[in-house]
Amino acid sequence: MAPTEQRRTVTLAYPGSLHAQPAARAREAVRGLDAAVVLHYGERQASLASLVAMLALAAGEGATVELVASGCDAGTALDAVLSASAATSTASPSGACAAPKTSAATCAACLAWRA
Repeated sequence: MAPTEQRRTVTLAYPGSLHAQPAARAREAVRGLDAAVVLHYGERQASLASLVAMLALAAGEGATVELVASGCDAGTALDAVLSASAATSTASPSGACAAPKTSAATCAACLAWRA
């Protein structure tokens, strides 16, 4: 199968910002797939392979970002990132973070990719 490129524009839906634990879950979601995924925010971009680069984007609540995947598994990779964030969300029905406030820096609930 020939390599392809696919894009999805998504919104960070929960309060907080892109931080270590959800970034790690996004990176893990594409591990083993034949795809490279890059997160675009404004004029900046970061590979999902680099936690530091993703965190440096400083994308906050309500930010619109674009996920760009290339490779034979591009579509599968994008689906995996979106599924991983949805599966790990523990936000309350009101949309507020349900994680203990003492662990906000590593809260997996504060990030959701919403297409």
